[in-house]
Amino acid sequence: LYDWSAHIEFMAIMADDDVVSPTYYLDGYQALLNQPSASCISVGTSFADFGNGGLHNITQPSMRGGRTIERMLAWSGIAARITMYDVSRRAAITQGLAYLRATPLQGLTLAEDLIELSRLAHGDFIQLSGRGFFVHYPHHGAHDGGGTERFYELLCKPVGLNYNMVYFMALSTAIQCAIFLLGKYSPIKNINERMECAQYIFKKIYIESFLPKVAADGASEAASMLFSDHPNALAGFKKYCNLKNLDELVFDIDLLNWFLEILSVFEDRNKALENRISEKFKNFCIDVLN
Repeated sequence: LYDWSAHIEFMAIMADDDVVSPTYYLDGYQALLNQPSASCISVGTSFADFGNGGLHNITQPSMRGGRTIERMLAWSGIAARITMYDVSRRAAITQGLAYLRATPLQGLTLAEDLIELSRLAHGDFIQLSGRGFFVHYPHHGAHDGGGTERFYELLCKPVGLNYNMVYFMALSTAIQCAIFLLGKYSPIKNINERMECAQYIFKKIYIESFLPKVAADGASEAASMLFSDHPNALAGFKKYCNLKNLDELVFDIDLLNWFLEILSVFEDRNKALENRISEKFKNFCIDVLN
């Protein structure tokens, strides 16, 4: 559908289990026509039903600025949100979708993050009050073993990664958002701005989404067991998951190599080397970053 609509300037996305009022997208479209600095506009209120039948307001604030980093400073990759679905300029998500199609590996909320970051690189996200509404119904896994099981089935199992990798998929997202902003798919032209934005977004997702998953009680002991036969993976875990000064955290080749080591621990080793996800992702990174 995205390819078919190449001649259309504006677009919006909707999931088939959500509810939207008739005016929500129309008002967003009309507002976008009058806002040349904007890449995406939401007019109205967005809600989420988290499974209890209640409607929680998840409307996001505007993200404006003359520079890309200024807009990204207002972005949240953690909050429940539906900005991915809002009316936007189609050209503003081209690079994000191109990366998503090319990568052999998924990540937790990676699609949402790539679309939102791609748009912010092109212009403002503007939130306006209005009469429309959008109701999002996140899938909570109530009937299929829980959210963690669902993420494993969607993100890990199809590429031959075992169940334990699900706890590292937020790390995948942090790394891949940085690669996206740094490499050949980046929507940011200036190389210094690429570096600034990539490091900021990496650190934000790493600290807010990944670290809480590995900082829980018993996480270090569990990692010691999981990586008992993989000293490089264990050394990386001890280094990057126990930082006393988070200002020292940067995305670099050493951290990327640690992630590749984690992939090799949890991948299907019955496959030929060239078919393993660690090898595929390593080659993908070489292509994108060189």
